[in-house]
Amino acid sequence: MTSARFREACMVLSQQQGTILVGSSGGLDSTALTHLLVEQGFGPRLKLVHVHHGLRGSDADADQSFVEALGRSLGVDVVSRSVATLDVAKRTGKGIEAAARHLRYEVMNDIAVAERAAAVCTAHTADDQAETVLLRISRGTGIEGLASIQASRLLPSGAVLLRPLLDVRRTDILDLAAVHGWSWREDSSNVDQYFTRNRIRHTVLPFLKETFGDSIIGQLCGLASSGAQAAEIIDDVCAPCLERMSPSEAPLSVLESCSPAVRTAVLRRWIRLTLGEMPSAIVTARLTALLTAAPGSKVTLNASLNVIRERRSLVLSAATIDILSDSLVIQDDGVYVLGHHHLAIATKPASLVSDFGTGKDTIVIDKRAISGHLVWRVWHHGESFKPFGAHGRKLVSDTLTDAKVPTVSRDEYRILADDQGPVWICGLRLADRVKVTPATDDVYVINVWSNEQQQSGIL
Repeated sequence: MTSARFREACMVLSQQQGTILVGSSGGLDSTALTHLLVEQGFGPRLKLVHVHHGLRGSDADADQSFVEALGRSLGVDVVSRSVATLDVAKRTGKGIEAAARHLRYEVMNDIAVAERAAAVCTAHTADDQAETVLLRISRGTGIEGLASIQASRLLPSGAVLLRPLLDVRRTDILDLAAVHGWSWREDSSNVDQYFTRNRIRHTVLPFLKETFGDSIIGQLCGLASSGAQAAEIIDDVCAPCLERMSPSEAPLSVLESCSPAVRTAVLRRWIRLTLGEMPSAIVTARLTALLTAAPGSKVTLNASLNVIRERRSLVLSAATIDILSDSLVIQDDGVYVLGHHHLAIATKPASLVSDFGTGKDTIVIDKRAISGHLVWRVWHHGESFKPFGAHGRKLVSDTLTDAKVPTVSRDEYRILADDQGPVWICGLRLADRVKVTPATDDVYVINVWSNEQQQSGIL
């Protein structure tokens, strides 16, 4: 392996004592990383960590069995953990992919504490880095967001997280696996183009490589490196302000002493102290507007946290439920779960969508027509909206009555709403104000289904 990043990681691992954890899904990249570390003599110190997310039934069981067999064949211990990804997605309001990622790192950190591990290694590649850069650009990232996947960082446990293959192309790993005869597991969800990352992997990146050449991967990774350097500079500039703030309170006097650009960067880092990640560009804009809003105004970060504008400060507070607790704030593309019901949302250019749904289980709406944030929740008595194609407004309760929704279940009926009110009475009627028009650039494709139903193929 001629990778500079791999050599650097091996040097770091050689200089430390203790267990080395390797995140292992059973896929190509993590399997290759395991073989390579064993070849470098780290086998006796390795421990593979496999997380069973409870999402893919027998396929996920087979992944776990493969990793355990791999460990036995190499003389490496394996620790497997099962997590309730859907439950966490419901409780936190995260999409399923985000919840799964959060749980993986939580498990690895917990095991690092228990094992007093010196390091944790994951098998992210240069292709993963390029995909992440494009994904973040598509979501309106700031400069620091371009840093994407870091080559190394400290985990809360004190162990160093290393990504030894971050400068290695996936094609090179495939060639290496072919030479050595390594086997691995294929995750069928990796080809499901409902997920934004998979569309980038299988559609966007191939187009870019065909148009600009294979070097586009390296150029995107170079952009990530530049973003990481810029993020370090911004962190240094923001540090004096953050030292005068607490994780739960940001004095307005401190924020007002900054230039507008620094103020925005400080706000983003303040939120990161609690959430562990930067807020989106949309949430950042709302936080900035909150500075000049009336006391009592608030911005919802997720299903459990608000930022409240008080007279002299911004305060992080547990969400007071003015939308019922059985609700989720929809912040990013992904799959969301409420009880036995699922909601999937994906952003697409309007020009690529030919089927605009029926309004029964799938809708396509104008992204720019959404005011504030989308919330999937139970309807409120007295709420009204103008249905698609109607001349006037109609009570949600009347819509449910007309649809013959049983009285016993009517009070628990879910709708999708924004700051202006109902957007979609799920499965029944769409609001006229969010319809797609010839001027629409981007759309949200939204699908709802229950455990007993199949997800629509429109996504």
